[in-house]
Amino acid sequence: MKKLKIIITLIIVNILTNAETSAQDSHYWTNQYGTEASLLGGLVVGSMHDLSSTFYNPGTLALTTDQILTISTDAFQITRINIDAISTDLPNLESSTSGSLPGIIAFRLPIEELGRHQLAFSVLTRDKVETDFYGRDINPLGANGVTANDGFSFQNFSERWFGISWGYMIAEKVGIGISQYVAVRSQRQRIQVINQFLEDPLTAGARILFSDVYFNNFKILWKAGIIFDNKPLSFGLTITTPSLNLFNTSADASLNISQISSRGEEQFIAANDEKELNSFYKSPLSIGAGAAYFFGNTSLYITAEWFASISQFSVLNTSPVPVIPNGAVIPNQNLLSRSSVFNYGLGVKHIVSQNFSIYGSVFKNDSSHDPNLTSKYSLSTYDILHILGGTAFKYKILDLILGFGYAFGNAKVDPLSAIVDPTGNLYVSEGDQSADVSYNNYKIVFAFSITI
Repeated sequence: MKKLKIIITLIIVNILTNAETSAQDSHYWTNQYGTEASLLGGLVVGSMHDLSSTFYNPGTLALTTDQILTISTDAFQITRINIDAISTDLPNLESSTSGSLPGIIAFRLPIEELGRHQLAFSVLTRDKVETDFYGRDINPLGANGVTANDGFSFQNFSERWFGISWGYMIAEKVGIGISQYVAVRSQRQRIQVINQFLEDPLTAGARILFSDVYFNNFKILWKAGIIFDNKPLSFGLTITTPSLNLFNTSADASLNISQISSRGEEQFIAANDEKELNSFYKSPLSIGAGAAYFFGNTSLYITAEWFASISQFSVLNTSPVPVIPNGAVIPNQNLLSRSSVFNYGLGVKHIVSQNFSIYGSVFKNDSSHDPNLTSKYSLSTYDILHILGGTAFKYKILDLILGFGYAFGNAKVDPLSAIVDPTGNLYVSEGDQSADVSYNNYKIVFAFSITI
């Protein structure tokens, strides 16, 4: 029976870790927007670039009146995750995923009557993940038995920010601004594990674990910034408010855990299906600072941003699930909390000619995973170091970038069966089931923007 429980735990670790950690669900600096910002790792809080600065520092809006429209396309990345089990009785695991990275569209209203005031609209994808994982494991059990384990995990979520930005030139080289964003998050996640065993023709059993959540959530937040553009030195400050929950259009949650056995073990079922729930999703307070120094054809960029912790809250207001027939209950856990994070990085740009530049950057992207809470919404436990480099070509209104990035990190993953059954009464892992997780990300940056 111990071996059976270890196999179940391994499957859950396998499918959840591969599906979730590749999503980087606990990191704030995963995506970059705009052409130069993409190669500089987003380290542009203290400098002026295209209209993607409505996200990085809206204070620059009043100082970039020569730009009306910026459209930045997606880049492409490949992510590989290796899970090295500590126990020699368990196999090592590997996962590879690929997909595009989000872009941005920003439009400034070209109204001369606004004077020192400027207005812009933007749409960007803050998070986007589409992953699925399926695993099967068949092993002999004794002389005449067998275990058959099937696991499936599917996750699809996106969070899009729709913004209106205001900027004001308070002096020739000083700008302030505020961006107001309405964030729309749509998330679907399913976890399914089926375990069957046969010890002999008279002793058999099955266990089923199934969890499914779906919700659409709307929230609002603001980002304010100031920029001092006094070349050769420029610097800026930003503050992003915590989000305020607005409403949700739909939210459902299902849970099913059952065991049927002919060898004298307790048989039970815990199942529910809740509709029209309320969803609640938070983003943290953050404070950013950045600077840029220009000397000759070379410029250096540095940015740091602190993200506050988020205390524990319920993403969905689910009810406990009764276990039949023993009368116990399972709290259908949909909790989330975040630890504080401090990210920073350094970037460099060298202008080779009027239409050709070289870029490089390195930056930290730490995990906000709270080690005190196991949550299905936060499983990326590792801190990441990103390295980016590439070139930019400019031809009239077209900016074309070509680059390559590499990111890596590692951590430990604890047993994840507690996600579905936090009481540990039904699915109990035995022994040390933690695993060493190594994260590797390869990014091919081939994108363009149109600036009018």
